[in-house]
Amino acid sequence: MSLRNFSRLDEAPIKAVDLHSGIESTLLIMQNRLQAGEHQPEIQVIKEYGNLPTITCYPAQLN
Repeated sequence: MSLRNFSRLDEAPIKAVDLHSGIESTLLIMQNRLQAGEHQPEIQVIKEYGNLPTITCYPAQLN
């Protein structure tokens, strides 16, 4: 489900989107890569979102 949200295959090619939801779906997919590994430290993501308007774009390309 998260991969479908990220790729947005079932949506219109250009539309108004919320940047926050795109960032959240990207972080959800990247969650495993952000964890500490044998040779890499954990990557901590601090989310401090401001108020952003929706933008008209190609959401699949943006993600």
